Amino acid sequence: MDVDNELFKKNLIMPEPCPFLHRSLPIVSIIRPTNTEGAATGALAFLTAMGLFIGQSQGFFAYMKQLAQDADSATRG
Repeated sequence: MDVDNELFKKNLIMPEPCPFLHRSLPIVSIIRPTNTEGAATGALAFLTAMGLFIGQSQGFFAYMKQLAQDADSATRG
């Protein structure tokens, strides 16, 4: 791998090959958060505020909230 190749510079938010996900995937942009505390709950709040879940039931929101809380409290094992 050519480390001087711009496609592999880690400080750029540009499409890059992502073989660590799966080698068959096309070049994609991945944004990795620097602070992950509450990230799932925050993402759910953001997507809800953007209107992504308009029309969903209260049961859906209860499930998604629990899922986000579980994700936020998960640890690597």
